Amino acid sequence: MIENPFDRDPFEPSQAFAWGQGFLFGLTGPLESVDQAPDSITDDVRDAFNEGVLSGQDAAIHGLDIFPACIDTEEHEHVPPEAELAIDVAGFVVEVVKDAATLASAAFSMVFMTLVNIALAAHHFTPASEVIDGLSQDFFGTIEALGRQDCDFFLGGAVDFDAKGCQLQLTPLFRTQSDARDAAVALGRPTFFVSQWRANQCGAMTVVDGTTE
Repeated sequence: MIENPFDRDPFEPSQAFAWGQGFLFGLTGPLESVDQAPDSITDDVRDAFNEGVLSGQDAAIHGLDIFPACIDTEEHEHVPPEAELAIDVAGFVVEVVKDAATLASAAFSMVFMTLVNIALAAHHFTPASEVIDGLSQDFFGTIEALGRQDCDFFLGGAVDFDAKGCQLQLTPLFRTQSDARDAAVALGRPTFFVSQWRANQCGAMTVVDGTTE
């Protein structure tokens, strides 16, 4: 999980918030973008914003590693059903992928919302029942206000329901489908999938690749 380096003394709260805005601006922009800060970023926080942009761009290029190494699908606090995104699964994948992707959608939404709260120095925990609304308001609302219209993220998953305590593994969050697929396959499990999450459709996730037989 990331840390906001400005969310401590002697920095002002406005600098911490600006760093978080910059992080999300860099994370959601074109890879290796040289976009300038929006006019809404004032001179007194521009340095913090620009530092956040660099961190966000690095995460976009190399993947955002925010998930635990293992997810125990039998421990429901890891996969709260209130946080599940709607899942659209193509007909070419096996049924177990749908079940795993549903669990991954809940884990993803909780962890990503926590990241947004940390980045923006929100100092609160978003309950599972409010996560999807939070993604729309706090995440997409923030990047939209900064001039970002949309972007895609890709999450790979690998499943082995015989691996007790570690039935589901998730890759870092990537900006390209190929990166997420390579990372999912590299986990070496019998079943894998790749899901796409679109920032302007915060409540839904689509399986775009996965084990077919």
